[in-house]
Amino acid sequence: MNEAEQLCRRVDELETTIQQLKARNEQLQHQIVERTGALQLMYDVASAANEAVSVGEAVRFVLQRVCQYNGWCCGYALLPSEDHPDELVVADMHYDESKSRFDRFHAVACGSRLHRGQGLPGRVFETGQPAWITDIEEDMRLRALQFEQTLGVTTALAFPVLVEQRIVAVLEFFSDKQLEPDQPILDVMACIGTQLGRIIERKSLERQLAAATAREQQNIGRLLHDNVSQQLAGMGMLVETLRQDLAEQSSPLADRASSIIGLLKVSQDEIRQLSRGLMLVEIDRTGLTKALEELVSDTRRVDTVHVDFHANAGKPIVVEDAVTATNLFYIAKEALHNALKHAHAANIRIRLEVDNDELRLAVSDDGKGMDVDRTEGNGMGRRIMRHRAGVIGATLRIESNEQTGSTVTCTLKR
Repeated sequence: MNEAEQLCRRVDELETTIQQLKARNEQLQHQIVERTGALQLMYDVASAANEAVSVGEAVRFVLQRVCQYNGWCCGYALLPSEDHPDELVVADMHYDESKSRFDRFHAVACGSRLHRGQGLPGRVFETGQPAWITDIEEDMRLRALQFEQTLGVTTALAFPVLVEQRIVAVLEFFSDKQLEPDQPILDVMACIGTQLGRIIERKSLERQLAAATAREQQNIGRLLHDNVSQQLAGMGMLVETLRQDLAEQSSPLADRASSIIGLLKVSQDEIRQLSRGLMLVEIDRTGLTKALEELVSDTRRVDTVHVDFHANAGKPIVVEDAVTATNLFYIAKEALHNALKHAHAANIRIRLEVDNDELRLAVSDDGKGMDVDRTEGNGMGRRIMRHRAGVIGATLRIESNEQTGSTVTCTLKR
């Protein structure tokens, strides 16, 4: 081989090396983009889930954010059925509404149940491990789901949501692109399932703490009502007897005894109001409704603002859980207080309504309104209302402007 041939060979080798380096560089850049996107996804999920006031809000954010990641076009959450723990039922769903092909899927899937081991979510529910499939049609047949039109999806991914190794939900996502199984993505989804599980666990603990706090408050309320209030009443009777004896003796101390009786009555009224505030809302067929009616009635007696209450006509509104009813009551009370104190309203209306599977509590006023975005962080009352809504798994929305006043709406899925 002459010198020219050797030079050409070296040039060819160098070009091959350059092409290999370019390919390796592109691969590294792709990995950097993928890992940066995965880290951003996990950060977004952790931040938003921690700020969510309810488990439902956290789940909806995860569905939406994961769909944005890697181009998943549809995602939904399945929870173990309360009546059949070995079955999964659809609890929530997210997809681009412009892609109408998912409308039928949404309608069919939301009414379906999957047994443990059945279909991709059922297998994840059984194994506790993320899974990936590229044969959607076969999987749909295993689920016994029939559709009037093609979904146009080819790939699916599912992963578990874990609380102390217990599967509390399965999230599944579909793509209309042919995507081969990717272990790094599966690892990311497993981390997201763990993050979401921690949020669910925290919300559960918050609810347990709220229930324990409510029970202790109720005990204190009963103690004030049954003991302290009765003792004040007994003292009042004794002082009244003393006043009568002093009056018969024409003693100037009779007037002082009358003053003491008046102070005891004021204290007794204050103790009665305080004990009522500490008691849980009594739960019967119309417990929450009665409590709101009394709140409006009490407000009318002490304030000139017109306040009214409206509830669904006909069948009584039932709230079975005392903690839920009590938190709804205090949300209404706080919203009413804000309207009276800050809005300078002439009319306030409290509404309690049931619409299909939703319970909705709304407090509206015709006051001056407020800038919700600017004052949200500074309003302790609003933070308390949002916390109470989060404890019971409800969502709270505050709308306000100078023309129409303010409306606080708390919505709870039944």
